[in-house]
This record gives sequence, structure tokens and C-alpha cells, in this order.
Amino acid sequence: MATANESWQQVLDGADDATAQVILDLILGDADGHHSVSVEQDADTLMTDYDIARSIYAAELKQYRGGRTFTYIDTAQGLTSDTTSPEPEPAPGPVGPMLFSCIICQDMFDADHCWQVPCQHYYCDGCLNDLFRVAMENEQAYPPRCCTQTVPFDDVRIMLEPKFVERFAAKKEELDDSKRTYCHVSTCSTYIGQSGKDEDAATCPSCTAVTCIPCKQAKHDGDCARDEAIEETLKLAESEGWQKCPACERMVELRTGCNHMTCLCKAQFCYVCGVTWKNCRCPQFEERRLYERGQEIVDREGGGNVAAMVAHLRDNHECANHDWDEEDGEHDCDECGDTLYRFIYRCSRCRIQLCRRCRYTRE
Repeated sequence: MATANESWQQVLDGADDATAQVILDLILGDADGHHSVSVEQDADTLMTDYDIARSIYAAELKQYRGGRTFTYIDTAQGLTSDTTSPEPEPAPGPVGPMLFSCIICQDMFDADHCWQVPCQHYYCDGCLNDLFRVAMENEQAYPPRCCTQTVPFDDVRIMLEPKFVERFAAKKEELDDSKRTYCHVSTCSTYIGQSGKDEDAATCPSCTAVTCIPCKQAKHDGDCARDEAIEETLKLAESEGWQKCPACERMVELRTGCNHMTCLCKAQFCYVCGVTWKNCRCPQFEERRLYERGQEIVDREGGGNVAAMVAHLRDNHECANHDWDEEDGEHDCDECGDTLYRFIYRCSRCRIQLCRRCRYTRE
């Protein structure tokens, strides 16, 4: 003989979904109504056995409804879907501040602690300060940039540390000057800005010594004398095959790679003849240097065929669009020299490997 509990379950199991829903709604609606009356009774009145039985019965019906899969009919939309009885949506909670992901450290920050740079990436205040600090200490990273777009100093100075703003502002004129003059006194060597220059003479703001701008020696009358030290340097440069930048006249040495040179002043030129890049017919690379680069990469990447790597570099030595892969483990950044202990980005084409900061600041 079936129990009362088994009896109503059998009735509901045998009913179609629509009928079962109607039965449950009616019974539970009646049970909830009776319960609301009971709880409004005097607090000293004890629940009867009848009240307890109805509460247990209602709980069992709700458990049954929650465990059965109905074909739920949305009468308002006319849509049908297989689901359990719909649960009411929770009331919306308070909305927190919008957060942004820093492109460098990838942590989340609110709008008060991050800044959107021209390429639309976000930098937290810490990484933004690092971006400008590195640019001031390493001229290859100047001007501060992300995705090849310069981050204007005046736009972000409010996010930088006050003492750092003063240092960077003082250094900026020097870094922007492609024809620099430094104090000729070796123990001073202070950069002399435009305010200290007068025709061919420059007065040092630190020690007040006056330097001849053309020859970079102490101010003098008449023509500039021959500088034996400079002449010796030029002879050494010629014997070693060094090249002079056509823009800022820095002496540049190529150790490995192709003949396409990019100077600290951002001028691009041919290492063989010294003219602006792609304005000559010199070979784009020297086989010896290409082989040295191939050997370096094979050793760094744990072995391989050097000849195959050289052939790969020959086809990809000018990599306009890097194809980055993440390489796990400890690696050194080719740009800044920092050691990364978790992973590094490596281009599958030209094989350069960079930390996350240098990846975005050099592109």
C-alpha cells in the first residue's frame, strides 16, 4: 500500500508539465496563505500538529518542484524551454567603480590610479612612472612610448611623482637635443642647454666654464685647433669599421645582425656607407655577423641547426610585424637586459626576445 507521500508524487509524475505546475501552484499558494495566518498569531500560541504537518508537506512539494525538469511556458513571450521552475532574479547590488587593466603589470586599477595613453592602452601610476624613468635612464627608450606612439610628458605629469617630474623636465631638453654640447671640463661634463649658448660659445650652468660649440673644447680665439684625441678616435673607428651617425655624429659599432642601424637619436642609416637607410645599394647584411647572430640564438634556445637559423634570419632580418610567442622560464630581455624569471616574449620571425614593458615601448 502506497504512503501519502508516494501517492501525491505518483499523481504529479503522471501529470503533464502544465497540469503539474497548476497543481503545485494551487497547493503551495494555499499552504503559504495558511502559514502567513499562523505566523500572525500571538507569539505565545504554539503551532498545532496540523500546522507542523502542513509546513512539512509544503517543504516536500517545493523540493519536488525544484528537482523536476519542466517544459516551462513563458506566457508573456510565448516561448518554451526545458528548465526547472524559474527562480526570481536577485535584486541588483551596489555597482563598484569601473576597473581597468594595466597593459604592463596586468593588475586592475580604478580611474584614479591609471592613465590611458594615446594608443588606448592603460598604465597604472606605478608602471607609468617606470616608463618615464627608463626613458630617462636608457636613451633607447626615449621618448616614452607605447605601440610606437609617444606618451606626452605634459599630459601625464599629474600622474608622476613630484620629485621625478622635476628630474625628467630637466633631462628632457638634453634628450631632445640632437646636437648636444657638454662642458669641456672633464670633471664637470654638464649638459649645456639653449639658454647657455651664444653663437659658437656655451657657458656651463654648473661651473661657468665656456666651451667652444664647434670643437667642444675650451673657448678660444681664431680657428679651432686639431684635436689629437678626436683624430685618434677616428683612426680607431676606421680600423674597427665603426660608422658615424649622419644625424648626431655619434660613433656606432655593429656587433651582430644586419646593416640597418637605428641610432639613439632615432636616425636610421646604412652601417656600411653611413647614408640614410634605403638610399644606397650596399648589402643588407654581412654573412659573418649573420652567422654570429644565428649561433647566439641557437645557443640561447637550447640547440638546433645553425645553418637553418642563419637562413631563417636572412629571410626575416627586417621584421616589420613581430609574431610574439610566450617562452616560459628564465630569460634576459634583448632591449633592457633585465632578467625575467617566469616568461619572455620571443618573435618567431626575427627571434628577438623582450620583456613585456620593452615589447610595448619599442613597437
